Amino acid sequence: NDYLEVIGSEYGTGNFLFWVETVNDFGCHTSDTVAVAIVPDNGTAAGVHRLLFSIYPNPCREGFYLLTENHTVPDDLRLVNANGQVVMNGIPASYPFINMEGRGRGVYMLIMETEYGVLYRRLVKL
Repeated sequence: NDYLEVIGSEYGTGNFLFWVETVNDFGCHTSDTVAVAIVPDNGTAAGVHRLLFSIYPNPCREGFYLLTENHTVPDDLRLVNANGQVVMNGIPASYPFINMEGRGRGVYMLIMETEYGVLYRRLVKL
């Protein structure tokens, strides 16, 4: 098994996106963006909480639902296209449904700000 090693002292604390490419034993290639949160090392993981969330369907056509642990409402939402342009900023009135009609096909990054930090999820629009 291969792994990605991130040396925290080289980046500092914060949220970072890494582009990862893999090849399986049959020579098939795939790639994806991996969001990594680097936190200060205080010697213990006690008290650390991460908010679990999912988006479905993914890939989507008309839109998707954002499901969060304990129905937590995010402080802010942003949707960024593959060119880095913010195409949605704020929580829409239709929340937890996010309408994607009128947006082009492609890969988007959903960025959700919560009391637990900034969380990322990749979304594909068909």
